[in-house]
Amino acid sequence: MHDQYKQKAILGYNDPKAEKAFEYLNATYGKKYEFKTFVTVFKNLPREVGMYQEQQWQGGNKNELNYAIGIDNDGNVQWCHVFSWTEKLKIVVESRDLVEEQEKLNLVELSNYLIKNVPKKWKRKHFSDFNYLTVESKTKHIIISFIITLLVNLGVGVYVVKNQFSE
Repeated sequence: MHDQYKQKAILGYNDPKAEKAFEYLNATYGKKYEFKTFVTVFKNLPREVGMYQEQQWQGGNKNELNYAIGIDNDGNVQWCHVFSWTEKLKIVVESRDLVEEQEKLNLVELSNYLIKNVPKKWKRKHFSDFNYLTVESKTKHIIISFIITLLVNLGVGVYVVKNQFSE
């Protein structure tokens, strides 16, 4: 059962035992390793859907390891797309291979792999690495913004003073 205080880790697939295992994984390693994982399962859809999911989530959050998994009607694994900002890609590749080697989808096996390997193979991306990227505003854009702000403030000021309603 999920209530307003819980967020599901497995989306699009019902496996209570696996959900409990991922809840444990996220709760145990969440704070200590700045880690969270989500699994989205798609039935009878092509591999591109995993890439679309990555685009939709814009690569996920800096602390997430995300799985998009495709299965058929019988629960057989068709594909797995893993995305994360982690600085250590070994966990991404190994866990993807683990899922793709499964005949039937077994998310408990994936969670057991992660419980064992997150402490030694996970490293959250620090976005301070991108501090060298800046956006410089042109002088004309700053002047235009100043003029628009001034005109809007003048307009609101005139409206307030000339408003026909009073106390």
